[in-house]
Amino acid sequence: LDYDVNCIDKDPADNTDLCYNEGQEATFVFPNDDHHSSDNNAEGAIHCHGFAWADDPNHSSAAFKANNLFYISMYDHLYQRGYVNNIPGAPMCACAEQMPVVSRSDCTEMDVQQKFEISFDGQNQWTARLLSMDIEFNSCLGFNMLGEEEDNDLWAHMNRLYMEDLVSAEKLQQLTTKIVGHHNCRTAEQRYMATQMNLVVGYKPIGDWIQVAGRESFAATTNQLGKFSFNQVLESSPTNILER
Repeated sequence: LDYDVNCIDKDPADNTDLCYNEGQEATFVFPNDDHHSSDNNAEGAIHCHGFAWADDPNHSSAAFKANNLFYISMYDHLYQRGYVNNIPGAPMCACAEQMPVVSRSDCTEMDVQQKFEISFDGQNQWTARLLSMDIEFNSCLGFNMLGEEEDNDLWAHMNRLYMEDLVSAEKLQQLTTKIVGHHNCRTAEQRYMATQMNLVVGYKPIGDWIQVAGRESFAATTNQLGKFSFNQVLESSPTNILER
């Protein structure tokens, strides 16, 4: 392994907009295309990559998540690409809730193939033996907010896991606060100011309503719902009434 050649400080492939980073002392907002800067690449090249796994610990995505972590962080990004730097004030590798807010993220999933030999002693004892195992690492498959196929996207992959009942709606919504979608950095900053800094903007609905979408200041007070989760909320409503 030639560390001097491979594991060096290379410029990352730019695949996301960095919205802001919430630190212990302060929150830093980063300039990007959403802020209409005269320099369309004011924040510099930034690369975000992640993976997700099912709630069931026996699901292959959960059972072998450490393999995926090692492949992405140590082999693919460090050894193969030479990515070694972090966002100032943020870890280079961590769980989503510890990372800065971004517009999107690439994603890797595993295709795990296992072959077992199962034998029975003729009385009451079964035994199983693992004969072989193969893990392939591929770009994630997923569905975007409109329910359309979108690959190599962490939020879309998480949405697919939710649609397949492999993760909870709560976890999908938590990820939505960290991956906010294209051209939504300004909205994410407004939401942060409203929820964390108690800055009240827009119109406050009267009555028992669930806000599911909005634009500009209205979007700052809610997490946008995808098509599938929106239908779930609508079906659970006793009246099935939408207010616009």
